[in-house]
Amino acid sequence: MSMDENLKKEIQASSPEKLAKVTDAEKKKIEEEKKKRAEELAKIKAAAAKQGLKVDEE
Repeated sequence: MSMDENLKKEIQASSPEKLAKVTDAEKKKIEEEKKKRAEELAKIKAAAAKQGLKVDEE
């Protein structure tokens, strides 16, 4: 059984309240990841600026 099948069964067995909690937890995790990446990008930009380089955002 693949992970997708397991996930589908878990979702079907879950109550809406439980899913809402998971969704909130996932959103929080995603927000923290975005924040971490933004901080890393800022550090890279600062280091590049010190060396006179320009960083393209993509």
